[in-house]
Amino acid sequence: MSQDGNPTQMVAETSREPSETALLSPQDLPVWTPFTDIFETNEAMEILLDLPGVDAEQLEITLEQNTLEVRGSASSPQNPEGARPLWMEFQPSNFSRRFLLTDQMAREGIQANLNQGVLRITVPKVKEHIARRIPISSG
Repeated sequence: MSQDGNPTQMVAETSREPSETALLSPQDLPVWTPFTDIFETNEAMEILLDLPGVDAEQLEITLEQNTLEVRGSASSPQNPEGARPLWMEFQPSNFSRRFLLTDQMAREGIQANLNQGVLRITVPKVKEHIARRIPISSG
């Protein structure tokens, strides 16, 4: 846990993109913000993003200086062949989420895994910031 007991001190969110009106151009699609949980272990921060229906090919994760960004797109499901739509709420959309990494977080060794619509990003801590037991000598 970080010094003040707040794990977000080590990985802070820098933006939550607002939803916008849908346009036809892919870069102008509505932007949504995936639900995110952040956990801390002794060795790393775990960032979990809820991305139902998103494939790894639709994702991009970048690290530029201290900013870790996850962005991508979600497409609408295929309409059943020969079916006439009666009600449609699915729409293609883009998503983006940015996190600011502190000096306590390593920039090397970041890993990402997408499983059943949950993206797990593991950001290791710098070795100097990993909690450890200090030996005590006597005499």
